[in-house]
Amino acid sequence: MVTCVATAPSNAGGGLYAFESLRRPVTSAQIAWGGQHGAAAGGPDALRANPAGLAAETSPSIGMAHQDWMWGLKLDWAGASMGLLGGVCALDVSALHTGAMPSYDADGRERGTFDPAELVGGLGYARSVAPGLRIGASLHLLRLHLPGRPGGGVAFGLGGTYDAGPVTFGVCGRNLGSDCQMEEDRYPLPAEIALGAAMALARHSRLAISLLAEREGEARALAGLRVGGPVGSSLLAGLALRSDRRAEPATLSGGVEIPLGGVLFGYAYVPEQETGAAHGFSVSIAPGNGP
Repeated sequence: MVTCVATAPSNAGGGLYAFESLRRPVTSAQIAWGGQHGAAAGGPDALRANPAGLAAETSPSIGMAHQDWMWGLKLDWAGASMGLLGGVCALDVSALHTGAMPSYDADGRERGTFDPAELVGGLGYARSVAPGLRIGASLHLLRLHLPGRPGGGVAFGLGGTYDAGPVTFGVCGRNLGSDCQMEEDRYPLPAEIALGAAMALARHSRLAISLLAEREGEARALAGLRVGGPVGSSLLAGLALRSDRRAEPATLSGGVEIPLGGVLFGYAYVPEQETGAAHGFSVSIAPGNGP
């Protein structure tokens, strides 16, 4: 699946962060069931949620996704994973962008347009190290495209998952690294630690719960439910709770996934976020996507 968006440093969790898109869910499934559940991660989008989840799917997989937010914000993402070097390797790219915006000189006169963008490219590797136990790591290169304010940095992630019968437990650190440099200014990454569990239910259904601690001391709780339907389709619903007083305390989300000819199509909708309502679309190609 795929999703991507880009912006300048944004205010979140009481602090000014660089590359806020790193903690946004990228695929329609992640959006629909509340966010990035590290214990339920699998496929190339696990690079953002929990790199250990890459080892849960050893078959080659390709995904793409797109999100539309309020105010013209768009997030585009693409990724691929495959078995390699005794484990699973993956790469992904994303771009958070707004389209053309007017540019002004020091005197306030308009001098054309520019396309601001937040660009991210990543690599990851995961493998099974014991029965039911998987570990993984990811590395993302970051680049901010703003006229006169170039910037960038490096973010990495570490994680693990453990299968205990029908329940999978997960822990990971995401968006870790030093502050990003933008001219003379420095901005921290939206680092967070996540704990969670995912339980397999009847008829290809699944329940996931995650707790996230953010860099500035804010916290989030996520809950997601996937209900299996006919011919491999799924309905998804999610709930996100935040301690950040500047944001909505609770956000509901929902979506659907439908397989057609070995290709899995997904759609997600969030009625209200910090940037307004969001729509997510994704496509993934992998063995087992068909009915």
